[in-house]
Amino acid sequence: MKETTINSKVETTVRDVPIPTVKPGYVLIHVVVSGTNPKDWKVPEWVPTDNDPKNHGDDIAGYIEAVGEGVLNFKKGDRVAAFHEMQEPHGSFAEYALAWGYTTFHLPDHVSFEGMIFFPFFSWCVRGYLNLFSCVFHSDIIYRSGNHSPSSNDISS
Repeated sequence: MKETTINSKVETTVRDVPIPTVKPGYVLIHVVVSGTNPKDWKVPEWVPTDNDPKNHGDDIAGYIEAVGEGVLNFKKGDRVAAFHEMQEPHGSFAEYALAWGYTTFHLPDHVSFEGMIFFPFFSWCVRGYLNLFSCVFHSDIIYRSGNHSPSSNDISS
């Protein structure tokens, strides 16, 4: 398959590499659309690594090609979008990419791949913001899980 890598000088190279093997907890996606963000060209320059260059694409939309052990609710051919693990091999700047099963979601038929490609990274940013907000403002209390409003019995210090 073809893969595009970016080095610390922000130069791209297209190379031939083997299709990645799906591993437990991951899905292999045949990429239709790959999103790009400023971090895709800033990180290689700001944070060079020993395995420079690498595939920095993290926003994936395409079809499930294979499902790793332990991943539920996906099968070959499903239309999906996903977030790739940043700084790891087999990103979305390729014909096939790996993503965690838990960052992968189904795309309805009426939603285009291009229309949803922004969402994986956006949702990751929102999740980080909410976690930060939760830690800053609620670091001294823990809510028990449940489908009800917190009461004095639900809060421990």
